[in-house]
Amino acid sequence: MKRAGRAALAVLAIVAIGVAGYTAFTYVKEDRGNEAMFSRALNKIGETDTTLAALDSLVEDPVKATEKGVWVAAHSDIAAAKDSLGEASSLLRALSSRRLPHGVSAAMTAARENVEARQQMIGEAERVMEKAAAAQDLLKRLRDAWSSLQEGDTLAREAAGLSSKAASVDEIKDVREKGARAAQRFNDALDGLSSALSAAPGIKVEPYIEYIEARLEALGYADAADAALIDRNKDEARAQNDRYTESDERASRLAKGLPVSVDQVVLDFVQAQSSSEAESYRRARAEATQSDSELRDYLGTQSK
Repeated sequence: MKRAGRAALAVLAIVAIGVAGYTAFTYVKEDRGNEAMFSRALNKIGETDTTLAALDSLVEDPVKATEKGVWVAAHSDIAAAKDSLGEASSLLRALSSRRLPHGVSAAMTAARENVEARQQMIGEAERVMEKAAAAQDLLKRLRDAWSSLQEGDTLAREAAGLSSKAASVDEIKDVREKGARAAQRFNDALDGLSSALSAAPGIKVEPYIEYIEARLEALGYADAADAALIDRNKDEARAQNDRYTESDERASRLAKGLPVSVDQVVLDFVQAQSSSEAESYRRARAEATQSDSELRDYLGTQSK
């Protein structure tokens, strides 16, 4: 009986070892499958690297990116990146309910955070670009106004040059006609700037408006001086010319304080309007960079 008992125990031990071996094999197989799934998720994340890297320049100058067609050209890449991140997110969700090897389990949080950060980067960049696209009409209005302003300046300088040489009534009339054309171009610029300000309250066009008003004032005094000369009223002509000189000097001082360009004015406006989105983009980018580092550490341990 003792021999039979020992034999029975031996059989049970063999069965137990067999079951344990099978279970261990199953776990190893499952672990490898889960690791493979995690690797697919990381590959999907990696597919978006180039597209995400290009977002920085778009957010930095969204007006130029929109005007040059860079944003439109990026649409297909953005759509593909969204799809890749969506697939990565689905794979990570599926893995969250499975038994995971320790290394994968530790990296899962970083992977989820990375996907969410990248998705937020895309979303915030899209919102910035939407505001830049809406400002394209504004950019055209301001460029047209700037062109009119420059034409007005040119005509005003030509009128001043003619005035210094005018000796006859006909020549003075030519000066007045040139001055009237300058005033018209300045008024066209003023209309364009006022229209832009109405369409986009808060846009910083006041320096241009103040400058144009000073130029118009100077042209008015110059025309009055010329009219007085035609009437042979030298005292009035001298008084009006003194007022012209004062206004012209004021306009020259204001010209030095004009913005670098109307393009910069529109960019400043769009950046102010999308400051919260840009800030959220930068935060998401920092989070993506941090989780990228953690995932690289994971991949480094896997390669050893």
